[in-house]
Amino acid sequence: MKVYRLQSCLVVLLWLGIASAADAQPRRLKDLPGAVRLKNGLILNGLCGNASTIAPLQQDQGLELRRIEQQVRTYFVSTRQCGAVIPDNQVLPRLNFDIPQRRSGAKPMQYLIGLHNQTPFDVQGRSKIELTTAGGKQEISVGITAINSQFATVTGLSHRWEYWVSMSQLPGSILYAGNDQPCLLRMANGFSDGANQLNMAQMLLDAEKYIAARALIEDITTEFPDLKQQADRLIQDWNDAVGQRVVDELGVLMESGKHHAARKYARQWPEENLAAVVQVRANAINRQLEEDARRVKNITLSIGSTLKEIEDPNGYRDAKGVWDELNREINPNTLARFGPFELFSLDDSTRAESRLALAVTGWMLGAENAFDDFIEAVGLVKIRHLLVDYLLTTTEETAERIRIVESIRQQEGFSIERVAQLLEHLPSANPIGIENALTPTVVEVDETTSSAGCLVQLPAEYSGLRRYPLLVAFPRGGQSASDTIDWWGTQADRNGYVLMVPQLYSETGPGYGASAAEHTLFVNLLRRIKAGVSVDDDRVFIAGHGVGGEAAMDLASAQPSLFAGVVSLGGRGRRNIQWAAHNSMTMPWYIVIGTLQPNYYTRMEMLLRKLFKRSPVTREYPNVLYTRYRERGFESFAEEVPRLFEWMALHRRQVPKQIEATIMRSTDTDWSWLSLDQIPQRFACLDSPTNYDARPTDTPGTTPGKLSARITGNFIRLASLPTGGYIRLSPQLPDIDLQKPITMRIGSRSESIDFEPSVRDLLSDFYLHRDRSRFCYMKVPFQK
Repeated sequence: MKVYRLQSCLVVLLWLGIASAADAQPRRLKDLPGAVRLKNGLILNGLCGNASTIAPLQQDQGLELRRIEQQVRTYFVSTRQCGAVIPDNQVLPRLNFDIPQRRSGAKPMQYLIGLHNQTPFDVQGRSKIELTTAGGKQEISVGITAINSQFATVTGLSHRWEYWVSMSQLPGSILYAGNDQPCLLRMANGFSDGANQLNMAQMLLDAEKYIAARALIEDITTEFPDLKQQADRLIQDWNDAVGQRVVDELGVLMESGKHHAARKYARQWPEENLAAVVQVRANAINRQLEEDARRVKNITLSIGSTLKEIEDPNGYRDAKGVWDELNREINPNTLARFGPFELFSLDDSTRAESRLALAVTGWMLGAENAFDDFIEAVGLVKIRHLLVDYLLTTTEETAERIRIVESIRQQEGFSIERVAQLLEHLPSANPIGIENALTPTVVEVDETTSSAGCLVQLPAEYSGLRRYPLLVAFPRGGQSASDTIDWWGTQADRNGYVLMVPQLYSETGPGYGASAAEHTLFVNLLRRIKAGVSVDDDRVFIAGHGVGGEAAMDLASAQPSLFAGVVSLGGRGRRNIQWAAHNSMTMPWYIVIGTLQPNYYTRMEMLLRKLFKRSPVTREYPNVLYTRYRERGFESFAEEVPRLFEWMALHRRQVPKQIEATIMRSTDTDWSWLSLDQIPQRFACLDSPTNYDARPTDTPGTTPGKLSARITGNFIRLASLPTGGYIRLSPQLPDIDLQKPITMRIGSRSESIDFEPSVRDLLSDFYLHRDRSRFCYMKVPFQK
């Protein structure tokens, strides 16, 4: 009986041969199957080793890299950003099955693959790829010639070409459809053997192709009765795996605030087939959903009863007005804020006004800041209304904003810290989109004279009372914003992300010019979205395909204080990004390239080498994950999306202690806790639109400016400045003790600063930036 099972040693030898042919470089660590855990928590599995180069032919570039080969792709990370390799033979595919395909030719494959069209693989594993080359359109026939639990080998049937695709990209229906339907596995060598079919079912299960796996297992039971015992064991493994997936999906729904969907999904799943441990977890989620619903109902009834206990007519009137507003915002998203009220709701020794104050202040300020003074609580409600009025003023209404600030100062319970807490929990003053829709909704935001337009997708069950991560996704050339929403939308909704697609450049025009005007239009658009959508400011990611990836990298390197990470899929970079690559050592990069993309390496070499090297100033290594797909051209790289969302979930925007930045545009003014005044024209090298090859040194009479600033305890050192500006003092700054004097040193000049928070500074800064997690309590101006 012939079973298509590869022993671990043979797999290792095969992968070593492939790896050596791909990179031809010496290694200090013997390649071995295992896992590498990055410092950010991400785990990468495959054939692991060291590398000193990212060049296709160059043997040594002096880099210190960990290389993780997964056949379909290779990951590169700095050794300083990951731990040691943990050996594990199980990370490599256990089973491999050959699929015979008839070849129609063997023409040489001499094409660099840019944008191309490909038909879906059919049930025989065949597809056609249409390339646009200098000589016209070229059609290439390809077919799947081998599969395992991780990837499929795709071989040219008309040309000499071989590449790999992840199994996640193949529909289960073409792998196995049951009932004697034509499918790929029926073409595999040895399919007629029952033992081989058991191995194939195991392979499908490992690949998470659950429907196809179940169909094959049931057919094995029918066609090979003597294998029923083995098939039954696979059925139990299937139940456990699918049950775990159910629990995982419930967890994702809960984490993203989709309580209605989670409740519906949990109640539909039959418990009898789940393993005991999975049943316990599923039942726990069900109980949590029921408990949350019960708590919402009890809080609502209890506050209503408390309100009736207030005897003073004036107090009752104030309380009734608060209750009318509060009642609309009690739901599972705000439950945590009512913890103090729940604790005292049944305590008859606590006055009704005090209990109500706990509910009101917890709702407005967060549970950890709740207090029981009813008069001050009513004052904070008035401040909350004034804050909404302040945020709805136009930029020209300066006098009105000054008047509102003075009114805020006069209210009972006022303090600058409480105003910041109110802003942190305040719903959007001018909301965009629909609340609590059961499906994702797409909203069009029109452009203005100062801001680009965009499409925004809000996730299902979106609520302005919780904070959502935001993914900014730029289209590739020739793709519309609507197409980009369609491509990212399913995964963005599944993971609870707001998705924004800026319309910053024309899909048919010259593309992205990286100009100061484009930067201004984008930054103003992002602020508009933050003003109208409930966004977690510490989880804003910027991404794009092709030219969209180039735009993402350019904007992120010039505005790193806005983002938690940057993603480029098939973007080949702009030369000017080399100068700005180290502008933030805390912002992570995720870069994906196909080796058949035209000029991918000549365009990306200098940027990648810089990203993998230590900053000569900060002595830190950037956090970079570089993914290279072998023998693949420019495409969507859809296989990366699950890993990409896993990567984003691990990152939050960081406050840097040290700022080292290269200034190239008049718009490069905001750098976390330091803001610059107008940039002198001599440093505005890239204000005008440029092509991808432009350098900041190309414009006569200009040169990049340098910004260097560092916080060391209560000492702020401004070593290099292109112009004047101000420090944005805040309790969120690292290492500073605001109870003690702060020394600011510029050149040979030193100044002692006492922290004196200003509500005017707080509100004016928030009005401009709309950032709910980084407040400026005091602006400290400085001159160059």
